[in-house]
Amino acid sequence: MTSRFAPGAVLAASLLLGGATAAYAAPAPDLSKSLVPGYPDVVAEYLQIPGFKAGGTPDALNTASFLRLRAAADGDHPKPANAVIIAMPGFSSTPPHWLWLASQLVHKADAKTCDDGQPCRVEVWVIQRRGANLADTVGLREARAKGDPKLALDYYYGAGAVTPDADRGGAPTVLAAPGAGDAKWRAFSEHDLSFMADWGFEAYAGDADRMIGLVRQKSGAHNVFLAGHSQGGSFVSDYAGRMQADGKRGLEKLSGLIYLDAQTTPGAPGSPSASDLKAYVDHVDALRSGKAPVYTGSGGMLGNLAGPVGAPRPR
Repeated sequence: MTSRFAPGAVLAASLLLGGATAAYAAPAPDLSKSLVPGYPDVVAEYLQIPGFKAGGTPDALNTASFLRLRAAADGDHPKPANAVIIAMPGFSSTPPHWLWLASQLVHKADAKTCDDGQPCRVEVWVIQRRGANLADTVGLREARAKGDPKLALDYYYGAGAVTPDADRGGAPTVLAAPGAGDAKWRAFSEHDLSFMADWGFEAYAGDADRMIGLVRQKSGAHNVFLAGHSQGGSFVSDYAGRMQADGKRGLEKLSGLIYLDAQTTPGAPGSPSASDLKAYVDHVDALRSGKAPVYTGSGGMLGNLAGPVGAPRPR
């Protein structure tokens, strides 16, 4: 099973927020293709660091991935940030949905002068859900590298998938189902993804712990904020009240919480009952054993638009 998941580009923590170490002299990168359109002073880059080790998960997927927005003026050696916002997207949103808002924050901060007489530095780290690591991007990457979109179509749909569609006046259309014929792409089964039963709140909170720890370790910044949009607001409120290993609540290690059109977790009197805990554990066991689907849409309501087969889908 593990062989189905290619190792991610996990970046050493020493390369974040502090530039390259003496042991690894990285070549100066060309940041021109990483600049945000409309914001030439902002760099957008996807990064991965070692994340929370969720039980049964292949090592390549135990990563904390995030979209980092920062000032381009610092090149490949960003100065310590005055503030870092770690953000959790909502249910149906992804890090790119934060691109413009985050870029504005970075841009406006850069235009201001901080107490040290230097331009202020604000960074926004938008969490990428672990499920994104399951995407098979081999065909897309090959097509992009060689400038030939047919390579991607052949990979996901098979050779000959593009045919004239009479209903569209003979316009070329993909009529084949993904994974059909000689396509190289294959859908995951529920058995392949049983480890996702352990991708609960603790896994995502553990990933956030490592991101917050990295900010403190490399920049010494104490101004770390946790933001959440829509369903991401529930994560923020749960994280804030979570008791950590050192006996402190998550809120005690943050400078503040930011809610954007967010739903929060309502407070409940008392602790979960024995029956509540049993129901929870029984459901997790059902996920692990395959009795309950681990890969589906919102409440299963999306039908065949969700789930393993629905990943790449013809239009």
